[in-house]
Amino acid sequence: MRGVAARAVAMIRIEAICFAVAPPDIRAGTDTALAHVVRVFGEFRPHHTYLFANR
Repeated sequence: MRGVAARAVAMIRIEAICFAVAPPDIRAGTDTALAHVVRVFGEFRPHHTYLFANR
């Protein structure tokens, strides 16, 4: 199992982590979450992780 986990981690590539303090509506779907990312950061970029703080 350890070898499988190591290979899975190698497939995930994160180039940047973006953190915002504007709380999103967590009950919303993926389309609304994507729209929130675009509204806060200006655009969506592949291989970036977006973190939001909630109230």
